[in-house]
Amino acid sequence: MKLNKFVLFLIGAAMGGSLALLINTASANQTLEVGPKSVVKSRHTKMLTKIKKYSKHPNPKHGAIIMLIDPRDGFFCSAVVFDESYAATAAHCLFDMMNQLSQSDIIIADENGVPTGKLARAVGASGRLDFGLLRGDFSEHARYPLATHVNGFYKSGPFVACGFPQGQKGVVCHPYVPMSQLNFFTAGKGPLVPGMSGGPVINTQTGEVVGVNSAVENEFSLVTPLTGFLGAFGID
Repeated sequence: MKLNKFVLFLIGAAMGGSLALLINTASANQTLEVGPKSVVKSRHTKMLTKIKKYSKHPNPKHGAIIMLIDPRDGFFCSAVVFDESYAATAAHCLFDMMNQLSQSDIIIADENGVPTGKLARAVGASGRLDFGLLRGDFSEHARYPLATHVNGFYKSGPFVACGFPQGQKGVVCHPYVPMSQLNFFTAGKGPLVPGMSGGPVINTQTGEVVGVNSAVENEFSLVTPLTGFLGAFGID
């Protein structure tokens, strides 16, 4: 499957490599501002402020978009909380060097990149569809609803793709425009930077998470729709 080379692209910089040079600069024409004291600093701050009303937590201590940190190697991926016990991410974020589901504890950091003191574990992953499941104590986090019954990209947007580019201390979101289907992925326009793997793509009109950031191919950013996500892992 072609996904393996994309895995190297998306996590390489987070692991200290130099693969950030592979970023498609033709599509990375948005100015992204990152600050440790702001959930999001981008042109779409107002949109993201708007979708907070869709959170299922009335008074969250932490945001729904989280940073995943390996205790041994440091930051490596992004994820989104949708339940007090579960978060969604990309499957390739959860595989170890032997291509097996990781058995290691994962440190959870909040939207500002600050560890919450909580740990999570990988409990499921679909390498074919590139979506994965984390279990942990997310009771103090905001939670966003998932669009799992139908492909959320069939609804009108606008959409934003979120995550922690290069492991920067502050979540960033930028516009994502879906263009077409490519195998199991939605191909679209919008820069995906190393470290944003597993971060959510959100419909700013409904507040639903419609997919997770997955890979880059040529000029397209690939997102995994979350259609069937809950059923795949037996979650009611």
